[in-house]
Amino acid sequence: MKFPSFTIAAAGMVLASTQALAQTGPVVIQGGLPTIAVSYADLNITAAAGRHTLEGRVARAAAELCLDGRPQPLDEYVAGRECFTGAMSRAKTDIDIAVARAGGQLASAGSIRVAAR
Repeated sequence: MKFPSFTIAAAGMVLASTQALAQTGPVVIQGGLPTIAVSYADLNITAAAGRHTLEGRVARAAAELCLDGRPQPLDEYVAGRECFTGAMSRAKTDIDIAVARAGGQLASAGSIRVAAR
């Protein structure tokens, strides 16, 4: 009977995605810009899997700040994509710095600030 195992697998995926989303803070205004703090305190960001998880969290935060899922005029869509690309670029620099400082261990209170511009 394959149905129950599928249900268990689906529940595990929902739980994993919920935990990943829970690692971002609320949108706050900092320096006049909307920002979201993305925690990596539970990750070993020097490992490929930890860095990949952090990059996914950052991408979700940047999308929350910059992208709108509704139909919109082309100029608004382009502005949103530019905002997302800029937020990701700045965050990737912060991720590189955090990885260099991590030294192969979990960060006790590390976070990346993702900002929209």
